[in-house]
Amino acid sequence: MQPLPHHRPTRRLRIVLAAALALGSTLVGLDTLMWFRLEHLLDQRLDRFSTSARTSGWHFGADAGERGGWPLSATLTLIRPALRAADPQALGGLAWSGERATLSLSPLHPHRLTILAGGTQNLSVGRGGDVPIKLRFWGARIALHVPPDAGPREVAHYLLDAEALHVASPGAGPDDIAQLAHATGRLEWQPRTPAPDGLADTAGHDAYVSVSVDLRDVALPARLRASGRVVQRATLRMVLSGQAATGQPTRGNLHLAEASLDWGDSAAAVAGDATLDAEGRTNGTFDLVLTRPDPALRQMGETGLIGPGTSTTLRAVIGLVAAPQQGPRVHLPLTLRDGLLSLGQIPLLQIDPGLRDIGKSSAGTSTMSIH
Repeated sequence: MQPLPHHRPTRRLRIVLAAALALGSTLVGLDTLMWFRLEHLLDQRLDRFSTSARTSGWHFGADAGERGGWPLSATLTLIRPALRAADPQALGGLAWSGERATLSLSPLHPHRLTILAGGTQNLSVGRGGDVPIKLRFWGARIALHVPPDAGPREVAHYLLDAEALHVASPGAGPDDIAQLAHATGRLEWQPRTPAPDGLADTAGHDAYVSVSVDLRDVALPARLRASGRVVQRATLRMVLSGQAATGQPTRGNLHLAEASLDWGDSAAAVAGDATLDAEGRTNGTFDLVLTRPDPALRQMGETGLIGPGTSTTLRAVIGLVAAPQQGPRVHLPLTLRDGLLSLGQIPLLQIDPGLRDIGKSSAGTSTMSIH
């Protein structure tokens, strides 16, 4: 039996293989160069953010980052990032920190930054002697999508998307953790723009900030289940326009298109408009619509979500207003005068004047942003 003849690769096949190898090497080289370029862009954006934060009254810091993502993207993972007001008495005492945050750019969208929050994140709000509100949160995915640099008259769009989000206070037990199946937030910002000729005092007249939030299927901690275990949906749609939207302590308008809550058999929705003056005072009117509020208020008082006296007072006031109305829905007029929110002539809530510091502290400085 004779051995089979050995066929050497033809010249054409050798050329094809060599060309494929050369092309593959070229693509790998180009992708590597692109990766280094994207990593450089990440460094630039992080440096600009740190500078912007510092000039706006914030302090930002993080441990040495870890680079990665090749070949499909470029990533920079910050270890123990933290952002807080340089002056604890200003900016509402806002502070955030986390285990890690990953900045990512892709070759297809080299100027569209995505920030992924990893591990447990911590948020604190509260000034000076105030008891701060402290929360910790974590999730399967928490992503902030940051737009590329916007021109002076362009609108910047920020998008927050979270899946399987868990929220709790520090030290909370398993029964004190709220779980959100899905949460989205969208912010549109039109920055300050030059005023038309002859109208120098109207700079920022077309500036606005639009905020929308949508929460779905919120499983509440046991002690907050006054009207059911799950909040089916909570939404917020609002627009702040005028010079107040530029961070200046000047006049502006607040349009609350919708703030709603669907919780078991109960529901609430409010909408209205308010104006803001240079001193941070707010005045406006709102329409509040409640559906079957009495059982929810009673259980909220019994579970300690609100004080028993507050629960009784609210139920009595709403009962008086609702008496002439028919059906389970109650329409209530709300007024806001110098920061005091009232139901008719009955005061309900004083808006914290410390919130005005946020706008005043940033007046005359650049607005903190990631570009």
